[in-house]
Amino acid sequence: MDFLFLSGALFLATSGIYPASPTVLVFRAHEFGGKPRESVVVKSLGNKVRLQAFHQTFVFDGKLWYSESELPEEAAGAAAFMAPLTPQGDVRTDGLGRPTVMINVPVGKKKARIEYRYDSTGLAAVNFVLSDGSGYQFRRVTAEAGTFSPADFEPPKRVDPGPSGSGAAGAGGPPDYAAVDRLVSIAIAPSEQSDFERSGGVGRFQTGAR
Repeated sequence: MDFLFLSGALFLATSGIYPASPTVLVFRAHEFGGKPRESVVVKSLGNKVRLQAFHQTFVFDGKLWYSESELPEEAAGAAAFMAPLTPQGDVRTDGLGRPTVMINVPVGKKKARIEYRYDSTGLAAVNFVLSDGSGYQFRRVTAEAGTFSPADFEPPKRVDPGPSGSGAAGAGGPPDYAAVDRLVSIAIAPSEQSDFERSGGVGRFQTGAR
């Protein structure tokens, strides 16, 4: 099977998004309607990441994201964990340069708005909203030291993605203004934001002094 590689960035190890020490992070996931989804597992080591989400596996080798195929629509939520290393659209960052809000992020044929919360370990919670109003919430439930082999972070065979690659997604056609308007119009109520922070133990509800 051919493999697709996605362009990335080189600031993983110093950004504090994922731990540089060998770590396994598990995030509980559910749809906005409340339906639970399978957990997302992130393995990080130095500037490398292995992401297992929505029955797909993605590998970041410190420069590029690799996957077996185009990001399928049912796995769009995986972009929430990939986007901090490949920032696109309008990005607001914190004092460490980590994304806190990303607007107009291309995800296949849709756009997304993504909110991030961090703690001393790294990524703690994510709010992922697609331009059609659907989306996911992710909460980190465990962060444990891991023991990995080099094969865990070995990128798949490199091939030229060509003009149809993910890096060119959205190119060659007019912007989807309706989707962008719908996305920007989504307002997160203060009560929902408070619940988001409380359930993730972040923001005002973060435990321990930084």
